Amino acid sequence: MADANPSSVTRDRYYFRPDGSYMYAFVFVGLPDLNYNNPIVRTAAYDRADFWLDAGFDGFRCDIAGFTPSSIWRHERRQILSRNINNAMLAEMIPPTQDYVEEQFDMFYDPQTYWELRDGFAGNNPFSNFDNAMKGAQSFIQSGPRPELRDRLDPNDLVRMRYLDNQDEDRFLLKAGGSKDRQKVAAAVELTLPACR
Repeated sequence: MADANPSSVTRDRYYFRPDGSYMYAFVFVGLPDLNYNNPIVRTAAYDRADFWLDAGFDGFRCDIAGFTPSSIWRHERRQILSRNINNAMLAEMIPPTQDYVEEQFDMFYDPQTYWELRDGFAGNNPFSNFDNAMKGAQSFIQSGPRPELRDRLDPNDLVRMRYLDNQDEDRFLLKAGGSKDRQKVAAAVELTLPACR
C-alpha cells in the first residue's frame, strides 16, 4: 500500500496528509484522492472512459466531479463526443459550479430545487422557497462570477437534472413521515415543471 511505504512506486499516484495518511474527498475513506498530475493516473482515467464507451455506454454520471481537475473532464468529454455527438456527461456536484460547465458537462444535478421541493412537500417549508430555487436554477449561468462564461454560454443549453430522491440524502418518505400521498403529489408536480433545459 502506498500509504504504508513512502518509497512505494505507486505513492505519487495519490495525495497524502503531512502525517503520511491518504488525503480523502469528504470522508470517503475508501477513495483516496488521486494525483492527476501523474501521467499513469491520467492515462488510467482516459482508459476507463474508453472501456465503457467500447462497451456501448453513451455517457457518464461523474460522481463528486468537483474533486477531479477540469482538464480531465474536458478531455473525457471530447472522448465521448468523438464517439457520438449525442453522448453526454452528468456532473454530480453539489452545489454545481459554473466553472465546470464549459466544455466539460452537459448536465448538472439541481440540488436547490430538490431540497425545496422535498422540504415543501415532505416538511413545512413555504413553497415560495421552491419558486426561488426554480428561478435560481434558470439564472445559474447568468448569476455566475465569470463574465466570459455568461457571454459565451446559453443557459438553455444546460440541462438541470431534477429528482425527488437521492442516495446521499434522507429519503423523501422518511422526511414525509411515510406519507405516500405526499410523495405522489410531489412527483406529479415535478413531472409537470417547465422543461429541465
